[in-house]
Amino acid sequence: MGDSFTLTDLTTVKYQRMDICAAIQKRTAWRAPYALTTALELLSIEMPRIPSKHQRIMQSTMMAVPHPNAKRHVQGTTAVVWPFSIDTVTVDGQFTCTSPACTWTMFSAYLDLEELIVLADSMMRRDRRLRRATRDDFIMYLDSVYQQVQEAKNEGTSTRLFRGYNNCRRALLVARSGTDSSMETRTRLVPVRYGLDMPQVNYPIFLSGSSKPFYLDLAYPEYRICIEYEGSHHARQWLGDTKRRQI
Repeated sequence: MGDSFTLTDLTTVKYQRMDICAAIQKRTAWRAPYALTTALELLSIEMPRIPSKHQRIMQSTMMAVPHPNAKRHVQGTTAVVWPFSIDTVTVDGQFTCTSPACTWTMFSAYLDLEELIVLADSMMRRDRRLRRATRDDFIMYLDSVYQQVQEAKNEGTSTRLFRGYNNCRRALLVARSGTDSSMETRTRLVPVRYGLDMPQVNYPIFLSGSSKPFYLDLAYPEYRICIEYEGSHHARQWLGDTKRRQI
């Protein structure tokens, strides 16, 4: 995915996915919660870059079950086992899917660290219409998983944390709330990769005679440096971007 999706794009994808899920629910009484890519589409959350080896999760309606015996063979669906708390939300009163925090955590088995950060940012957008989670939501969910594992160990059960647990913790150290696009997040991570400090996101500046702030994508205010990402999805913002460059 080269550019980030707008609210309109994400809403279109959501309704397309709802149609698919509605058709499935007419064919079966099985109601496991939708998960992973399917949950992102239902929740209007931008899709991260899925590695080629995991493209299968893009090609099926994904669902989550607590153990293998809970799986059902329903055409067009793929069930994945998630033996931890399956937190859910309901979309439009009829489609139950994993919560944003649970969905993000499940994705740690499929994404590298950078895309895990990108997905966390996507769930914490500056635009309230696209905001689905807070940093505390992620932390609380990870804490609950850790507590569940510790309690199981205390009871003598052989239970381990999921494979991507450490990457989730690392990602939250770098993820930022209040961003506008996935490509801006990927741009933000480039300076860090080369040893620079993390730039500030959506840094506000005020022009003389205006009470409305301009927001710079990325900034090092102490050095008076800003970094702007310009993609096709920013076409309607082009004039504003040009004004920021002229400040």
